[in-house]
Amino acid sequence: MSETPRNALHHLLLMTATITPPASMGNNLRQDPDLRLQDYAEALRFYLSLPPGGPQSVLFCENSGSDLSSLRELSESENPHGRKVEFLSYVTDMPPERGKGCGELDILDRAHDEVLAARPEVMVWKVTGRLVVKNLSQMIASLPKGAAFYGDFRSVPVIGEKLGGNDWLDTRLLAYRPDYYAKYVHGMKEKCGICTEKCLFAAIRPAIDGDPGIAPRFRAQPVFRGICGGSNEDYEALPARAKNLIRSVGRRVAPGVWL
Repeated sequence: MSETPRNALHHLLLMTATITPPASMGNNLRQDPDLRLQDYAEALRFYLSLPPGGPQSVLFCENSGSDLSSLRELSESENPHGRKVEFLSYVTDMPPERGKGCGELDILDRAHDEVLAARPEVMVWKVTGRLVVKNLSQMIASLPKGAAFYGDFRSVPVIGEKLGGNDWLDTRLLAYRPDYYAKYVHGMKEKCGICTEKCLFAAIRPAIDGDPGIAPRFRAQPVFRGICGGSNEDYEALPARAKNLIRSVGRRVAPGVWL
């Protein structure tokens, strides 16, 4: 595949957010709303500071009904390139015991239904909102020509779960056109269990060979900054950087291996 011209699409960054998670939410060690709000503010500040070549606009979608006034002010006062920033806030009815992955799928469905379905011209770059993708501009530039669903599917024999998830679709960063979201992901929150990454892999993997619009591997290695909510792991700590290096090298020397 050759590269898509940068100006052929409107690239929209969708930041998913839960500022005040339910106390009963499992697999979430980063519960403090003030700390989480700081994470979201830091990430939004970073994305707004990106030079042209990054996303043209931002949609911040939050599902706990928390006060977003400080983020709205940030989007006006610290927006050097004048990116359009929209905020969507609601209170989810997704039961906490379904897990934070299903909660995030609920956010994606809400963003699609209320905003994105009416914008077929956009390429949505969905990021877990507390995280910074340090090389987001490079990721956008790497979008293959004709790709309508672009993500990292992992499936490697023998190694199992040694690198942190196999038969797995990494949902920290995904790119998709709204029509492909509607085709492959919308409504999956009703079918997935706690591990949405494995559920989405199993649901979409059979379609890859017959649908040229699905690009199942990122051409560049996404570089994250932030704290994993499930483990409190720092993505810039040595273990995370080691996994990142292994995957980065594998992406270059063995691009057909979904590591």
